[in-house]
Amino acid sequence: MPEQLYSFLLQFYNLVYSQHFVHFTQAGDGQQFVSNRYWKMNTIKMMGQTYRSTESQSRRGAHVQVLFHADDRGEAMAWPCEIQFFFRHVQIVDGISKEHIFAYVRWYSIHGENDGQRYVDPYLEIWRSHFRAEDMTCIVPIHRLYGQVAIIKYNTETNANSRITIIPLPKKMLA
Repeated sequence: MPEQLYSFLLQFYNLVYSQHFVHFTQAGDGQQFVSNRYWKMNTIKMMGQTYRSTESQSRRGAHVQVLFHADDRGEAMAWPCEIQFFFRHVQIVDGISKEHIFAYVRWYSIHGENDGQRYVDPYLEIWRSHFRAEDMTCIVPIHRLYGQVAIIKYNTETNANSRITIIPLPKKMLA
């Protein structure tokens, strides 16, 4: 596992499980550590929907919205991102082996002028075309994937203010 991914995963587990996991190279007797073994995947199917990553043969389906609770808004928010890859990781928590499946994503930056402003159509949003710096939040449990989106360049600027339009795509419904 690349060191940056491992560092983010270690931070993630320490936050989620409120425990003090240590780096596998620093583990001593009785200390819980995060394993550096993982299984990488390019594509997953979940509830009839195929999600792809930038590493799959086709990038269609790699742009999604992820639901999370924004502390400053007091409500759930769907934030757009691009899935880099999926991975499976097994972690021992309190003596129990738990399997996790994650998406590693890159988050789009919100456009400062609108702070989530929408067009006349309430589902279209303007975002910056560049990604935020990578951190622990790039590791996303797959159950938080909300749905796929289409990305359209809003203008042709090549600077930091260039924008994209996010268009949510319809979801497949299971009968």
